[in-house]
Amino acid sequence: MKKKALLLCLAVVAAAVISGSMAFFTDAVESEGNVITSGNIHVLQHEYERVRDDLGYTGSFQPFTQQKAIYPCAIHDLPSPARGEYTLGNATVQLLDESGVIDKLVTAENAGRNISYVRTYIAIPARYTGNEGVTWLHMDMNPDPNWVWCSAPLKNQQIAGQAYDIYMAEYQLQLNPGDETTPCLLGFYMDGKVDSNGNAMYYVDDQGMRHELGKGSSLTVLVTTEASQAIVFENAKEALDASFGKFEDGHHPWLKKIQVKDQAGLDTALTSAGYDTEIVLEAGEYTLPAALPNGVRIHGLTQDVKLTVNAAGLSAYDCEFDRVTFLSALKFSGHGSFENVLFMEDVTGDIRNITLFDACHFMKRVTCTGSQDLITFTRCIYPDPLQP
Repeated sequence: MKKKALLLCLAVVAAAVISGSMAFFTDAVESEGNVITSGNIHVLQHEYERVRDDLGYTGSFQPFTQQKAIYPCAIHDLPSPARGEYTLGNATVQLLDESGVIDKLVTAENAGRNISYVRTYIAIPARYTGNEGVTWLHMDMNPDPNWVWCSAPLKNQQIAGQAYDIYMAEYQLQLNPGDETTPCLLGFYMDGKVDSNGNAMYYVDDQGMRHELGKGSSLTVLVTTEASQAIVFENAKEALDASFGKFEDGHHPWLKKIQVKDQAGLDTALTSAGYDTEIVLEAGEYTLPAALPNGVRIHGLTQDVKLTVNAAGLSAYDCEFDRVTFLSALKFSGHGSFENVLFMEDVTGDIRNITLFDACHFMKRVTCTGSQDLITFTRCIYPDPLQP
């Protein structure tokens, strides 16, 4: 078998590479990158992997590395795959110590002041022959009984023009302020029956039938978390179903998604966008209008999404930008979040509500007015010695 690497972008919300995104304090249902919230809560989703050195795993963890190469392996055929015991925060987990596994430990943290419930979704690219799906990628689920997994996935769901099988895990305990869940997901590994012909991947089943998977670049795993207030609800399912809908009735968090590849597509998407609409931009240059629809989410498929704004400024309320580059100076009015954003020119802001700058790179000066209690900078890079 050719040991062809599949570059699997283990990411969230239409392939936007996000880890640890943030939710706002509002009373409306809203989408914040890979955390979707309802009620006055503030939840972070974290994704981890083990640290390796020349001798192997060190026992420590680091944020998940995107665009990892993954190879076919025989883990699924092993009667008792090797596992090692590791400590992540307050959780003890048994992780696969076999060649070919990709760590992706997904947790949720309550960084706000109110008790919450959470559930996490994992969408795996689906390939079907008739009604039969192909299990080309295996999830390593945490057996922690505090996470209850769906009895069956939502099959063959369309997300941004691609078919996915969607799995859901619901955390049964109330998540108190400052607490972090155990990981629901531990990692992935590719089935040993996957092979490649050039850039195209395929799966050969036990009957010898070949199932085309497509190019590795099209096989993107999506992960996102929903969070709801815990008050007045008796359990997690009741709270989350009331806030977002029932998984068994077909609800999942990727129902409002528009993928565009040019300026005309962006203009059309913004015209029709409602609250919570996620616009996913393919690589290219785009110009934003002076004002965005409330609650719109703009995510780049890659960092090669380059945005220009009017010199008069950009007005946006409860907006989100992730994995984009602003080529022009940004004069921002409103509130929202900027994650994994590169700012090439000056950034000035008139902040009207809670706003997050996370994992941003400022090439020049950043100056924001408004209460400092409303503005948060985390993991950002600034031109030395300037600081916000």
